[in-house]
Amino acid sequence: ASSDSCNTFVDRKSAADFIGTLSFHNLKRFKAEIEKAQGLDSYLFVVIEDTLESVIIEAKKFRKNSSYAFVFHNMREICHKYPRRVQFLFSGSREKSQALIPKLLVHGRRLWKTDLQYYIDRKKI
Repeated sequence: ASSDSCNTFVDRKSAADFIGTLSFHNLKRFKAEIEKAQGLDSYLFVVIEDTLESVIIEAKKFRKNSSYAFVFHNMREICHKYPRRVQFLFSGSREKSQALIPKLLVHGRRLWKTDLQYYIDRKKI
């Protein structure tokens, strides 16, 4: 692998996994993973196998104490706290995630400062 892919990691999640990860009970552990990546000069792409709209619908029916507002508040907080270490990407489907992930790993560091959701939404990736 090229040096561009070094220190680039991908965590693929279903909508329910994403909601669970950013819920009250798992948030501390997930933040610890990002802090570990930060300490290793690494970057984490969290690829969610659904659209943002579908995740919101799923979050609304998931659990009372994991409302979609709470989940997305946590996502925004993580993005602000670790601006150069993590990016959440809503691919739209499992198949699109499977096509996207190898690209993330091949291009690695060159993508760390790119808003990839912009390109996913415009079907450029």
